[in-house]
Amino acid sequence: MNDTPNMLDAVRDVVAPLCAQLERAQQEAAAARAELVELRISEQASANLAEYGTAQAVDLRKRLEAAEQRATAAEQRTEAERARAERAEKRADEEWARAARLGERVDEEWARADRERARADGAAARIDELTGELTKQVARRRRWWRFGR
Repeated sequence: MNDTPNMLDAVRDVVAPLCAQLERAQQEAAAARAELVELRISEQASANLAEYGTAQAVDLRKRLEAAEQRATAAEQRTEAERARAERAEKRADEEWARAARLGERVDEEWARADRERARADGAAARIDELTGELTKQVARRRRWWRFGR
């Protein structure tokens, strides 16, 4: 029975390092669990950020598509306005040419009217001249009829 204290000492000598090892292992396990918790929190935060980034990307993509559609519509309206402006400019040029032709025609008509007026004035002068001569002849004949018989 003397061996019992020695055996207990021997068991303590063997168990003490194992207990220390177990305690270190438990501390390491606790540290690993704490690190695992931190990593899971980081993973969740990363997932949240990725989800947020994806949502932002989707939102930006939709906004870009909407902006592109508005730009396309604006380009189409611009093209339509440009075509309408070109047609209006062409019509204005045609109207300008028509007005120039009408102006030339008016000038020709004025010249013709001036010639007709000159001819009419000449005819009126000739009529006045003939009327004057006729009046004189009539007056002579009246005198002749009154006094000449």
